[in-house]
Amino acid sequence: MKKIFAALFALTILLQLPAREIVSTMEPLTTKRPYLPRKKSGYALVSNIEKIAYTAYNTSSCIHFTPVNPRHQPVLYLALPKAIKLEGVFRWIDLQKNGSWQYNGEEFDLYCATPQPKASKYTFVWKLTRQLSAGTRLKGYYWGKYAKGEQAPQLLDIQVVDIPEVKGLAKLPVYWSMPGDFFAMLPEFDSIKKCGINHIDIWAYMNPDEAQWGSGNLAAIAPKAARSGIKQIAWIQEWWWAQGQKSDGAAIMADGSKNTSQLCPSYRGEWYKKLIESGKMIIDRGIYFHSTDPEMYSKGDQLCCCQLCTDNFRKFLQQNHPELNFSTLPELAANPAANRLAYNAWRDFKTRQYAAFFGDYRKAMEDYMVQQGLDKRMFKFMIYSSYHRSFPGMYTHKDYRDSWTYNKGLEDPKHFIGIFDYLAPMSYTEVYANYQPYDMLTTWKDTVVQRKITNDRIPVAPILSTGYPFFYAFDCDINAEMLMYVIYEAIAGGAKGFGFWGECPLDANDMRAIALCVKSLQPCEDIIFNGRPDDSLLQADNAMVKCVNSPRGAWVLVSEYSKNPKNVTVKVKSALQGKVTDLASGQTIAVIDGNNRNFTVTLDKQRAKIFSITKE
Repeated sequence: MKKIFAALFALTILLQLPAREIVSTMEPLTTKRPYLPRKKSGYALVSNIEKIAYTAYNTSSCIHFTPVNPRHQPVLYLALPKAIKLEGVFRWIDLQKNGSWQYNGEEFDLYCATPQPKASKYTFVWKLTRQLSAGTRLKGYYWGKYAKGEQAPQLLDIQVVDIPEVKGLAKLPVYWSMPGDFFAMLPEFDSIKKCGINHIDIWAYMNPDEAQWGSGNLAAIAPKAARSGIKQIAWIQEWWWAQGQKSDGAAIMADGSKNTSQLCPSYRGEWYKKLIESGKMIIDRGIYFHSTDPEMYSKGDQLCCCQLCTDNFRKFLQQNHPELNFSTLPELAANPAANRLAYNAWRDFKTRQYAAFFGDYRKAMEDYMVQQGLDKRMFKFMIYSSYHRSFPGMYTHKDYRDSWTYNKGLEDPKHFIGIFDYLAPMSYTEVYANYQPYDMLTTWKDTVVQRKITNDRIPVAPILSTGYPFFYAFDCDINAEMLMYVIYEAIAGGAKGFGFWGECPLDANDMRAIALCVKSLQPCEDIIFNGRPDDSLLQADNAMVKCVNSPRGAWVLVSEYSKNPKNVTVKVKSALQGKVTDLASGQTIAVIDGNNRNFTVTLDKQRAKIFSITKE
């Protein structure tokens, strides 16, 4: 704990330096929504703010479109160069190859994509089939046809990128969370594997209404995962948004109303039992790593006042705080100051109930594995947590129990110990910025605060955005360069892995960024896995310096997010000794010993660089 507080103190002092010297934000990437007059329709490319369709040789990657004025139900036409194969499309879109198309003297392969009424994603998978040098530009075209008209062909600016094939990290999970039918649609997983992703987090769709469809997806995924060596995680697809809250699971609020958007924390009824059964079906399919994205509560300070929760809270007080008492829970909610100690105990009780909901799920899965002759130690559990777009995150509070996440969301990471094997704070840099400058320390902060609360007893592996989590790229985006920076900041905060949220179709440039990150982290994987952040070991006057230290050496991040070129002198203030290696190039740039305690880093276009200090 002392080291965690030392790291926080060191960076706090650093960030208090004049803004002109050290900048921790970058300008937001925003643009306007595509527009057509209301009587016209068509499509726009929204894979990224650059409006470039990236592709890579022999690599399945995503491109993404959106309809403009979709009420006209436009059909999308794609004309692609012969060197590119369109491999598939995601969910509720019928794709056909319609021969060839001539335009300006060039011939293209023509594809027709007809959306069904429920279509919403418009994510396509393609592959460059001919090896071309990085930076090569190709032309394609796209347009929409609808009942009363046709969009003029729009240029599809295609750029080739080179994705280095990397060996995945052995100890740190790098995961991609996407729907099961997306992974079932992908022709192979080798493209994912070679860019450094070692886990896929599958939205399993195994609740009673979808189990047949979900099972089919899992059956299609399993052999591809086995061939590639990709490990599977199953997101258990919680039921409470749709079913549980509308029945006996609805919470009773302090005003006496039954709220069908909030779950009773004591609920273990019909739909909870079905959740357990769906988990067992996932176990039966050989997937022992489960994940959950609950986001169950937004009014936790006003619930639950049902008789069962009231009785359970009285028992909790008798066992843990026999000196405390209360009249009714509605009175406690209405006037916390009148009985502050009991109110605080109620808050603690509710966060324990939240955790116990998943603790019971874990126990059920482990018991079932034992019944099936499996080693229950193989079971792993991860929670996506701490979403905070509309309110400050836990890090901003001196006491995290003052946060919205604790009081209204009922999350206390301290109570997750022993229940979850990984904490995955949802750390969406561009989303949380709300169109303001991006705080490039978001992933660092979200990681550090979870580690601090749990005293490093649960590994933190934040889930990140690659630029389209909730908004199209024309609203806000994070480019491949920024993606590398937020990964490095997470590792600097003590992350033991990282992943990418499923509303983010990875284009080839994103995959390249992930591959470069994984490649640069590989030499220090043991240091990162076994080490702990200690930013007091190094210091610079005009940049941020963060360090993960271990007996085998140190991993170092030097970052500053202005646009001004900087020469940064990093001062080694500790007993660290050894060669300083630039992990991007593999070159030794200095030797730290009794005669030399400094090394110099140039921050030019690249605003975050990583190094190792290891004994020779």
